[in-house]
Amino acid sequence: MNEKYLLKKIFIYALLSSPFFGLLGSTPGLTSREIDWQRTLRIFLLITAFTFFFWVVNILLLWLSAKSKLLINKAVRFVVCSVICMGIVYLLFAVIQPLPPPQNFAPHNMPGTPPQRNHIPAMIPLTQAMSINIIIFVLIELLILKDTKRRVAIENEQLKLANLEARNNQLKQQLHPHFLFNSLSTLRSLISRSPEQAEGYLDKLSELLRFSTNNSQQALVALQEEVELCTNYLNMQRVRFGEALFFSIHITEHMRRSAEVPVYSLQLLAENAIKHNTLTKEKPLIITIEASSNQQYITVKNNLQPRPVLEPANGVGLSNLSERYRMLDGTDIQVFKSPQYFSVSIKAINYAGNYN
Repeated sequence: MNEKYLLKKIFIYALLSSPFFGLLGSTPGLTSREIDWQRTLRIFLLITAFTFFFWVVNILLLWLSAKSKLLINKAVRFVVCSVICMGIVYLLFAVIQPLPPPQNFAPHNMPGTPPQRNHIPAMIPLTQAMSINIIIFVLIELLILKDTKRRVAIENEQLKLANLEARNNQLKQQLHPHFLFNSLSTLRSLISRSPEQAEGYLDKLSELLRFSTNNSQQALVALQEEVELCTNYLNMQRVRFGEALFFSIHITEHMRRSAEVPVYSLQLLAENAIKHNTLTKEKPLIITIEASSNQQYITVKNNLQPRPVLEPANGVGLSNLSERYRMLDGTDIQVFKSPQYFSVSIKAINYAGNYN
């Protein structure tokens, strides 16, 4: 929220609150038995006009405080505004005749005696002006405080997002030394025993690296692209592990084209499943990627067979993906673990498809 927006917001408060002050000031005239509507209306308009004038003076001084070091001080700004407002009220009070009191409040004079006029002491309107100005000044300071807290909250969110993006970029730049080392080792062994298979493996590795380069600055990617990345990754792992790894993907074409997910989300979940479980021909790892029945979520599920010793963590995992979702969509990932299965469900962002 910039300075112009804040001043505009304060001006709107001035327009809305001035009639309210005028109504409060004219209320005593409505309590008499015979209401003098003309006098009450004059009082209402007069107090409303003065209140709005006080608002304008405060807003003007607040605007000038950005250009004057003296007016930055709140106390100085309050004193200057009070002197201006009370000075204007005093001058007008000196030249304008006091409004006559309501007829029923006039003293009962003896026959032949001229009616008495009530003379309002100058201190009364000056005190009222000071009271109104104090209320206005406090309201402005509360609005400034609220605006400051909001800007600080936005800045904190931006810093948090920047920190998250930095960690996310670290994940992308790391894609992923351990995985690339294993991929190159697998490729080396394939070249000698199966050149054709090595060529296909190299194509998939190239696609994966191309995806990493093209999407390095994006937070969200089309689900179709993420599925293709995850498929290439799992196919490469199939070459490495053979019949110790199986996977299946069940997501409609419409959902793939329409939805978005955080970049590397499915690939990260598939990688975690491989990294944290044993893979053997006797006990293969089975990874299933499927959409929920309402097509709002995508679940990555695997049979649970934990490794005795886990691979070293790279510092980015489910907690990172969870935080990315909270920042991007305000939601969180859903983790479920049983003795037999482990699954993680993520939301399909920006998807409004047919759920039937």
